[in-house]
Amino acid sequence: MDRIIRNFGGERSLEGEKPYAGVDAKVYPTYKCEGNCPFCLTEIRPKTREADTEQFLVNFSEEMRKYCEGGGRKVLFTGGEPTEAPDKLLGMLDELKKYQLDLVVLYTNGTNLLRSVELKDEKGVMLTLLKNHGLQNINMSVHHYERQKRLAISETVGKMDNENVFEAVRAEGINLRLNCTLMRDYIGSVGEVKRYIEWAVKCGIKDIYFRDLFHVENRNQRTTPGDKKKLSYTDDQRIDFNKLVADIQQDPDFEAKEQLSRHRDWGQTYIFLYKPTGIQVSFGTLVIGSERPDEATYFTINPNGKMTPNMNASEYSV
Repeated sequence: MDRIIRNFGGERSLEGEKPYAGVDAKVYPTYKCEGNCPFCLTEIRPKTREADTEQFLVNFSEEMRKYCEGGGRKVLFTGGEPTEAPDKLLGMLDELKKYQLDLVVLYTNGTNLLRSVELKDEKGVMLTLLKNHGLQNINMSVHHYERQKRLAISETVGKMDNENVFEAVRAEGINLRLNCTLMRDYIGSVGEVKRYIEWAVKCGIKDIYFRDLFHVENRNQRTTPGDKKKLSYTDDQRIDFNKLVADIQQDPDFEAKEQLSRHRDWGQTYIFLYKPTGIQVSFGTLVIGSERPDEATYFTINPNGKMTPNMNASEYSV
């Protein structure tokens, strides 16, 4: 019997199927980011060189052709902060119009969304340009409901007026999900999760994803050559994710809806209805670094525009 994986796109067979079916394309247009979050995975993992816009988009076009022909249907722009490379970002959105995709989503800290940008051929507010080029989904990182806690994580991001950004995204008709990283000293218990949800709902949010800090395996100079302080922070702040999910399952305010296996079973997502507000909330965890070199758990496109088949290390580039 074919092995079945359940993803956000539904159930898909992994046997006798196209190689990238059920595999997310995770695209890093740049490593640049002013946030300097203390748990930043990008600053821990290997890096490639960054190509200029023209070369990046040429490479991206070829890699996306392979991805979509191989059954891929979900593209995530991440980083770094993707909006630090607006010319690449808008060019990628134009390229993706060629394909029938289930999801194209921008992961962002939101700091640049309301800024004016001037590019070679156009200028305007970043958020409006993104909408004009076809973006329909934004996942925005907001790691606490209290401003002082957000400032403690990142002074740059913490200074942002979140409510204004939320309203602007909604005004453009773009779907908005909040991403909150679970951490021991911040949002890490059922009570804190509930307080975050109540705050978010007051801000008009209808979808929240609580993300476990990455479990980074296979640590050595080749796979984790970057900031050891950030790696230590990740270890110190990681909560007991399974216990939190078990506690939520026992809480009468939450109704379990679905459990999904992602990224060739290296990740798990639990989806609940939070009954007091009627919104969906999700909890996800992911282990990286133990994948086989030839195992496509992500279709990762680096800032040089070229692909690696997982999040393991740059030596597996193809």
